[in-house]
Amino acid sequence: TKRLSESGRPLIADVIPVINTLHDCLDALLNDFTKPTIICASTAKAFAIIDKYYAKTDDSKMYCLCMMLHPRYKGTYFIKAKWDIEWIDTANEMLHKEWEEVYKPTINP
Repeated sequence: TKRLSESGRPLIADVIPVINTLHDCLDALLNDFTKPTIICASTAKAFAIIDKYYAKTDDSKMYCLCMMLHPRYKGTYFIKAKWDIEWIDTANEMLHKEWEEVYKPTINP
């Protein structure tokens, strides 16, 4: 929560890194068999909820585009986070397509 509240408002580009951090923390806790059963069960439920909302980020190209354009992340975030190269290539293609279709200046004859 500190990361999301530092700037006064969360940014779309911060959603995926925050979910990744939560996912990693929950994964570590889920695989810690020294914890009581109630903790493991609660962690499994939280993990399922995080995965549910994480999957929804694929429903909007804005999450991908914002991360690809954000100065702190750009394409390097996905490489450092060890995402599949196919997904990174798709993200780059999506960015180029958006540029071509929406933002590329047209030349008037």
